Amino acid sequence: MTDSKLPSPIDVTKSEAPSKKRHHISRKRLWLFRAIVVVAPFVMLVFTEIVLRAFGVGRDLTLVQELKPPLPPFTHRLNPSIDYAYYDNMDVSGPEPRPFQMPKPKGVFRIVCLGGSTVIGFPYASELAFPRQIEFLLELQNPDIDFEVLNAGVTSMNSFVVSDLTEQCLACDPDLIVIHSGHNEFYGPGGSASTIEERSSALSETVFDLRRLRLAQVFTSNERSVDTNADLLTALPQEFEIPLQSTYVKKAESNLRRNLKHAIATAQAANVPVVLSSVASKLRGLSPMRAFWPENCNRSREEEWNELLRVAESYLESRSYAEAKALLDQASQICEQHALLQYRLAQYYEATEQFDLARQKYELARDLDGCRFRAPTRFHTVFKELVENESPNVAFVDVAENLKQIASPAGPGDRFFLEHVHYTFEGHFELAKMFSQTIQQKILMSTWNLDVVPEIEGMKAIVGYLPEDDLGAWSITLQVYETEPFRECADLEAHQQQCVTKISGILQNLPEFRREAFADLTMAQILGELLEGLKSVHQHRRSSEFLEQLNELQQTRFSFH
Repeated sequence: MTDSKLPSPIDVTKSEAPSKKRHHISRKRLWLFRAIVVVAPFVMLVFTEIVLRAFGVGRDLTLVQELKPPLPPFTHRLNPSIDYAYYDNMDVSGPEPRPFQMPKPKGVFRIVCLGGSTVIGFPYASELAFPRQIEFLLELQNPDIDFEVLNAGVTSMNSFVVSDLTEQCLACDPDLIVIHSGHNEFYGPGGSASTIEERSSALSETVFDLRRLRLAQVFTSNERSVDTNADLLTALPQEFEIPLQSTYVKKAESNLRRNLKHAIATAQAANVPVVLSSVASKLRGLSPMRAFWPENCNRSREEEWNELLRVAESYLESRSYAEAKALLDQASQICEQHALLQYRLAQYYEATEQFDLARQKYELARDLDGCRFRAPTRFHTVFKELVENESPNVAFVDVAENLKQIASPAGPGDRFFLEHVHYTFEGHFELAKMFSQTIQQKILMSTWNLDVVPEIEGMKAIVGYLPEDDLGAWSITLQVYETEPFRECADLEAHQQQCVTKISGILQNLPEFRREAFADLTMAQILGELLEGLKSVHQHRRSSEFLEQLNELQQTRFSFH
């Protein structure tokens, strides 16, 4: 049998194998495909953002906001909701939503004021705060110039926000930017001891920009960085006992310097001059809020120290000053760097008319206070250095030093301050004069005419002030002393009594029907739109004559050019 040989696949020649056509993708098409894969998600995000804005989803969180509908001749305003970019879903007061025109009319000199609650005027209405008073004072000096001061102060905001808003406010074409900030460096957004997480300047800018995106707002609409129902004074601080030489203070100082330097550079790049100021605080009449035992003091002698201080306080109260000083000196040998001890020494020096020493001790007591609601003395150096290094486009108003000169010889007290940093109406008036004079001389290069500067009663008439404004301010201050950390003040009862005395004095000078009407106001009305609250109460009481006066005052406050 003959074996037949079967063909094997390996014997098949190339010509017999089926042919396959290979598709070649060009390098250009390959890179195009890759680019589409990378870019497509971003295009979708941009498209989604455009759609969300078109349908009004989320909030417009830019500072300069177009009026819709316009209010001829005004076209824009400062956005009162910008605080959401810094505090998530938390609504705090400011900025003042005053309308203005864009493009800026010829002959208008526009000033934007940046800062925290001291700038927006808390607890007064923003129409009474120093930025509005600056406008009137400058117009009295320069009748041929139409001044327009936009108040972009926002409660609890610090230099991180000032830096961000400096760039944003350029959209309203300012001729000058005024910066009065420094108290919120510890507890404001990104602050070194804030419940709003600590951040670098670059990261803060990124976070603020992201929060302005409608898409980001959709995904974070239910997130809150702090409890919006809680008092800001207790909600924002992460730490109340901060030593003067701690990392917290060093970081806060570094943040202040870096952020303000960036703000100044931003303004200078746009050829806009800046007026920078130091900040001041209440020294007399505000005992330390958190006077704690320093780590470098002997804890075993704390009880002995407390007893020495207690007896010294009784001697101060009975005006036995020599005995008080002897005991305070003994306590100093045990633990000198204690805020309450320095405060008592300040009281001794003030009582014995050694005012320079008293002021130094009051300042040291503030600096040693563990609660960092008041800027420490070392921040003053930051302001001065920035002005010296960034001149000539930066002018300086030394508010802290100027208030020392015109206040009590021992330091500023309740003449200019309500509680820790917020100004009385007289305090706002003094600041307005300081800033106006600097703007007149350093920015406008003109002389300051004292003859046209009104007295405080004249300014009250110009801005539409009511005694009820002071009543509301001191009533709110009394409430502040009932919250943490103010209720921890060593002399709490004395501070509260001071508020009661102020309130009683104002009430005694009011007609009975106005006293009774003010008593009918709720705290929400006092904290909110006080003038509207008064109108509502007097309308209910049918006080027609005074109601007409309130309407005229309202027109005075909101009579924009």
